Amino acid sequence: MTLDALRRSPLFAPLGERLRARNARALSDGVPVTAASGGGVSPMRFALRFGAFVSLVAFLALSPLPDALSIAPALALLALAWFVLALFLFRSDFRIGMPAATDSLMGFIRSARLYTEEKVLDGNRRDTGIRRVADSVRLVYFLEYPMLRVRALDDVAWHKAVGQLDALGLPAALGLPLDSKVSAVTHTDYLFRVVQDERIRAVPRLLPSAPAFTGVRDAVPLTGSLSWRFSKLPHMLVAGGTGGGKSTFIYYLLGEFLRLGDADGGAGDVFICDPKNAELASLSCVFGTDRVGVSPAQIAGVVRRCREEMDRRYAYMQDPARFRFGASAFDYGLPPVFLIFDEVAAFKAGADSKTFAEVWANLTQLVLKARAANVFVILAMQQPRADTISTDIRDNLGARVSLGNLSAEGYRMCFGNGFADYQTVTERGTGYIMLDGWDAPRPFKAPFADYSGIDYPKELKRLYIAAQRRNGVSADTDQKDESAESVSE
Repeated sequence: MTLDALRRSPLFAPLGERLRARNARALSDGVPVTAASGGGVSPMRFALRFGAFVSLVAFLALSPLPDALSIAPALALLALAWFVLALFLFRSDFRIGMPAATDSLMGFIRSARLYTEEKVLDGNRRDTGIRRVADSVRLVYFLEYPMLRVRALDDVAWHKAVGQLDALGLPAALGLPLDSKVSAVTHTDYLFRVVQDERIRAVPRLLPSAPAFTGVRDAVPLTGSLSWRFSKLPHMLVAGGTGGGKSTFIYYLLGEFLRLGDADGGAGDVFICDPKNAELASLSCVFGTDRVGVSPAQIAGVVRRCREEMDRRYAYMQDPARFRFGASAFDYGLPPVFLIFDEVAAFKAGADSKTFAEVWANLTQLVLKARAANVFVILAMQQPRADTISTDIRDNLGARVSLGNLSAEGYRMCFGNGFADYQTVTERGTGYIMLDGWDAPRPFKAPFADYSGIDYPKELKRLYIAAQRRNGVSADTDQKDESAESVSE
């Protein structure tokens, strides 16, 4: 019997249905809680109760037998086995459904006295001595693993308290550290991390013993539980001053781009613009001088090449002979292309107005249009400023990362005006991250890497050659094989 068939069997199907129903509600509508809410039954407790119930029914059914008592231990062991197997079969559902925060939040509301009571009168309008909840602060929680979002709905009676639940003891009531707080007109969101995120160690992912591909075509892991899904959240901004870890993070991204896909292809293709002629420029020994631009003319050529690739891909996919409604670029066999542009401000300062205008126009086209063609832009800069990156461009960057400490303007240009509680960063490679759909940036620890012990260009070259071959490109000629169904190059 397969695991799916076991999940659908009468022994486990009721538990699965309950877990799915609870999780669907928690993930979409949220779970409302007031001082008068009934206590919640967590999936874990439900599983325990269900296992005990099945054991009791089995025991009662067998009780007429002469040796009924002798089989009780066996039934207990079977119940335990059922419970352990249920935890394994529905481990992802249990993970989403825990913790059951209803009881904790209701207890918090009562302990913080965020409710009012009224007398219960009998038929003769006399006080019975019983009190019931007349009004209460209203909370709604959403389980967005690994985060728990508690939303306090604004109300005239509880307006002041809604924005101060952290000071009133909400983190202690949940037993979770507060990750961030976001205030809106109608509510205040409190975000708690259910599981502490794991920092990725990047170097082992580059070594020859590591696999040359990930098997994933459209996501780059950023932490143990967070990935950048570039097909859904296209383009990235990386901001960070000297010593913040920006360059190390870009090195990590380069390696992950080349490791995308599987043995049949889908690896990322890379283009680099480095107007400061720094470390990234030296990677021309890996990717070739035609893919790494340093001078204004070279950079203009690299960006133009990416924009032309986008146009060719659109023409290829829209050809009536091969057009497929709803198909993505991956469905057409078009691997992702990444353009890393470091220090736009330095390029602007060193290029003439005509060259800069051409490059910026092409970059804008890529940011606004290139997602469907599997072409993505990573803009890196020390301090994002209004004269370097416009809000129109910024708002179309699906992932934004700051490393180290930025100025007030830098944070504003990176993340907008909705958040101001930035803490001083003391550890290299740490800062903040914000993905499209988030209300506010969150603390972030970039993958840890120490490249001093390895020959990084050599390892990157190894990955690049393997990526090109998997995509049907000769590493020597940098040309597609005739059999490859793609328009790149």
